[in-house]
Amino acid sequence: MPKSLRTRCRTKYRAWQNCVLLVVGVFVTTNSLVTAQSIETNDQLSSDEPERFVATEGTLQLFLNEELLESFAWTSIVSGKKDAPNEVVAPTFFVRPPSVTQAPKQTPALLRTDLITVPTSGAMLLSHADMRFALGNFEITLDHSGTWRAVSWVGSRPESEVLFELADVTVKWTANSDSFHLTGNLLISPILAHNLRSPQAIGHVLATIELSASIEEADPNNHSPSVSTDAEQGTSQPVLGSASGAIGPDVIVGDIPSVKYWGATSGIAGISIGTTSCNIGDVQLNWIFNDANHPVIAQSMYRLKNDRFEQIGLSWLKHGFFAQSGTLCSGPGLCIGDPTGTHLGPGCSDVYSVSLNGQQNFLGPRAPVNPHTGTFPFPFTAPPTSPTIGRRLQVHVADLDISLNSGARYFVEGQYVAKDDSEAGHQNNNASYREISIIQAGSVFAFPMSGATVRESPVIRAWGDNDASVIETDIQIFNEGLLLLSAKVSDLGTGFWRYEYALQNLNSEQACRAFQIPIVSGAIVQNLGFHDVDYHSGEAFDGTDWNATVASGSIEWATGSFQANPNANALRWGTLYNFRFDANVPPAPTLVTLDLFKPGPLASATGATIGPLHALIDCNTNGIDDLCDIDCGPTGGTCDVAMCGGSLDLTGNGIPDECEPDCNNNGSSDQLDITNGTSPDCDGNVIPDECELDADGDGLIDACDPCPADPDNDGDSDGVCAPDDLCPSDSLKTDPGVCGCGIPDDDTDGDNIFDCQDNCPTTSNANQADDDGDQIGDVCDNCMTLSNPLQVDSDSDGTGDLCDPCPEENPNDEDGDGLCAPADECPQDTGKTNPGQCGCGVTDTDSDNDGTADCNDLCPADSTKTAPGICGCGAPDLDTDGDTVFDCDDQCEGLNDTIDTNNDGIPDCAVTIPTTSDWGVVALALSLLIAAKVFFGTRTNRRLASTP
Repeated sequence: MPKSLRTRCRTKYRAWQNCVLLVVGVFVTTNSLVTAQSIETNDQLSSDEPERFVATEGTLQLFLNEELLESFAWTSIVSGKKDAPNEVVAPTFFVRPPSVTQAPKQTPALLRTDLITVPTSGAMLLSHADMRFALGNFEITLDHSGTWRAVSWVGSRPESEVLFELADVTVKWTANSDSFHLTGNLLISPILAHNLRSPQAIGHVLATIELSASIEEADPNNHSPSVSTDAEQGTSQPVLGSASGAIGPDVIVGDIPSVKYWGATSGIAGISIGTTSCNIGDVQLNWIFNDANHPVIAQSMYRLKNDRFEQIGLSWLKHGFFAQSGTLCSGPGLCIGDPTGTHLGPGCSDVYSVSLNGQQNFLGPRAPVNPHTGTFPFPFTAPPTSPTIGRRLQVHVADLDISLNSGARYFVEGQYVAKDDSEAGHQNNNASYREISIIQAGSVFAFPMSGATVRESPVIRAWGDNDASVIETDIQIFNEGLLLLSAKVSDLGTGFWRYEYALQNLNSEQACRAFQIPIVSGAIVQNLGFHDVDYHSGEAFDGTDWNATVASGSIEWATGSFQANPNANALRWGTLYNFRFDANVPPAPTLVTLDLFKPGPLASATGATIGPLHALIDCNTNGIDDLCDIDCGPTGGTCDVAMCGGSLDLTGNGIPDECEPDCNNNGSSDQLDITNGTSPDCDGNVIPDECELDADGDGLIDACDPCPADPDNDGDSDGVCAPDDLCPSDSLKTDPGVCGCGIPDDDTDGDNIFDCQDNCPTTSNANQADDDGDQIGDVCDNCMTLSNPLQVDSDSDGTGDLCDPCPEENPNDEDGDGLCAPADECPQDTGKTNPGQCGCGVTDTDSDNDGTADCNDLCPADSTKTAPGICGCGAPDLDTDGDTVFDCDDQCEGLNDTIDTNNDGIPDCAVTIPTTSDWGVVALALSLLIAAKVFFGTRTNRRLASTP
């Protein structure tokens, strides 16, 4: 990269996250290409007009080095990331128009350097404990100098610092071919390593890129689609066209492709669902990552069981960060995409996988989001998340357990909320649902999809879509949100009817605090029930159940008021609550009343549905109200009539006993049998189990039996029961297939021979050659000439022991001394076969022939010593005179050195008496002293005599 550009990037764009990611290329040739240096310039090429080619479709994949990222505490967040731990992570970017290449007509084998540009769209995140940044919109180019570059940006397209180098590039393309293929390695630059806070990462391969595109000759008059940009001014705004009849942006859930189980904690399962959004409007939808102009995504799960449709789990909200440009809802060529990823274009779709929608750090709370206006504060704040289930879609394991939910059906819903979608008035079609199945293996669950995604339809519609008797009512709050009510009434055959209501708040910010339904005075109401969904992970809402009361003329469920408790358990957006009761009144059209929770223009709303009829209650048709049949009441009261009080009510439920069913004919009503515990009622339908069908005779009635025709009740837990499961003990197979139950019908090596029959299942060998007849294919046999079915290879050198000259030594006889391990204890020492005194690799030399090798002899040249001792090598440690002082330190040899009378540190034996000649020296010294004294004394006397 030129120094001038590098300097400009660093001075102008200090915030590296906002920079273009320029990738400097090193061009490497293949057999089909010339080198960069040999590419001719325009003047050298034929004067014929060059042909133009358009990359019509294709992909750019990044094969990330996840181990490297993990070593530096970074995590990749990839749309469509594989869930299996061993699968390769390869974020995909899609080739988009205009994608133009050029080559001269007369020299098709040469790449012309005028222009090669292959732009792509897509994005991914790298996440760290306290920061994250986006990569995407790679554009591969070849410039006039023959240098390959890959540019990447998210948002607008400014200049930037160099975050990568592109090395080991290989290209396969010629001008007359119909495909373009490029591979290369993205190396981490010093700048990127600094931003990653990992300086040791410089030069490491972050990812291998692989670009594959289909190309065709372009129309010379119009070689690219009509998409205009304003890149020179730092923006990228495609010209918009109508993708549908909708006015403005309109985001919907186009597909729910998958559901993921993350695990469970304390009986709560953590789940996420994948969602693919579509913009079916005619204007771009904002998808700006770093402010509140992007969608949030809600995920929920529901169960239909025993005529009850209930919400059993919800998630926090996934915040969108980059819009791709797929064509799920429109078709090829109909997406008007935005390569910056900051908008979802008309006709475009965007995928968020189950892994992305389950990324806990990017899930925000529901409370701050206004679902009607699409507004919310950003960035969000939240308490720390717990592992496995925190912030994800949480469901009680008991609500999923197939043994506890016989006959239940399950549905998931995705819902997008976006400000500009709401401003265009398109809030009511942002939710879609899809049915799922459940496969359970012990405590682990899987959720295969069942049926297609039902687009633009809130999940409550699933109840009515699967039960024609359900009554649906839309309750639109004026100038506010939408609530949806579904109701079902069932005749219990006992003079009682069961009333079941489900109320979903799709997008009302005001929410609902009370549900009221009228009922005739004197009616008997029993089995009042309420069901809501649990908030979790720190959402501050109170989860207290609504209180149910039966007053004169109505039944009401209610929670606290907003003024008393702003966090009361109101029916907030994206949730569904249930209200139910039994009454001895038949159904008829009626009105329900909803009291709203938050202050607003309206305090309440009503909706037409079905409910109890206002009429006489007379189950035994004797013309007397049932209450009066049981009790005449006070004299002169309502029930003080002829023939009153003639019926018993042993259950105390307000129903004359003669009106109650007695299926086992024991003289006691079914309800009394169940209440007294004399009859079980596993499905809660108030019918004793002995009166219901048990086809397999396992003691569990069909309604509660997960396998009504299988007395073992799916013993292998594969979700398939007898007689359909022909491998009842194999959880992976329901049919023996080729290999039989308990053995998968796999062909690992792809040679069209199943592993169970393949004599080498890991390496393709269609001929199944086995020369030594040991049933191990030759291509896998580590000893092809001798039968060795156990394939023992003690030294792991790839050669079986029977064929290995040194079966316990790897490599074989490395020192070439003709002896193998374990006999050769020094397999790398040609001179030794055992360690000896000095060990392998060191000769046992004894220079002084004293029997101790030099490696252990501290005096190798002294045959009398193997250590220096007191006197050192070459000197014996002797004390000839016996005075305990070794001769090498003795000052008076032959005398006692230990006597020191005057303690002056010198042995007495070392102090000598002066000799005769020594006395002469002493006498001379004395004479000189006397003479000096006489001389100096005479001079002194003379000075004194001359003194006045």
